[in-house]
Amino acid sequence: MMQVFVDGFPVGRKFVSQARTIGEGDFTLLHNLTWNTERFQADAEHMESTQFGERILAGPCVLAVATGLMVSNGDYREMLFHPPFQELGFLGMDEWRMKAPVKVGDTLTVTAEIIEVRPTSKPDRAVLRIRFEVFNQRQELVMHFLAAFLEGIRGK
Repeated sequence: MMQVFVDGFPVGRKFVSQARTIGEGDFTLLHNLTWNTERFQADAEHMESTQFGERILAGPCVLAVATGLMVSNGDYREMLFHPPFQELGFLGMDEWRMKAPVKVGDTLTVTAEIIEVRPTSKPDRAVLRIRFEVFNQRQELVMHFLAAFLEGIRGK
C-alpha cells in the first residue's frame, strides 16, 4: 500500500502559487481579524524610525496569506485530493521562520515541495511532509515552514 502513496505523491514534486499583492485593505483586514495592535503593525509614525521604515505584516498574517495562496492553486489542491486519495487532516508545522519583513505593496508567491511520504500504523494512510517557501516580488525569501498532512485512501 505504501507504494501507492509514494507513486501518488512523488517526493520532489513542486507547486507554485499565483501571486498576490498585499494592499492597504488586506493589511488592515488581516490585523483587525487577529486583533493584532502591536506597534510593528499599528503605529506608522513609530515604524518610520525603525530599520523597517514602515509597518510590517505580522508573521501569522503572512502565514494565512501563504496558506490561502497555495490552497487556491488547482494543481496543489488536486494533488491532495486526487482519487483515490483524500486529505484527512493537517497534523502540524515545524521550522516556521520569518526571513524578511512583508510590507504593504509587497507581492507574495508561494512554492510547495513534497519532501517526504511515510507510512503510518494504518496501511491505508500516509503522512505527507511539504516544504513551503514564501517569496516577495524581488524573489527574496520572506518565510518558510514545513507542514505535515495525513492522507488516506478514499472510502477506507
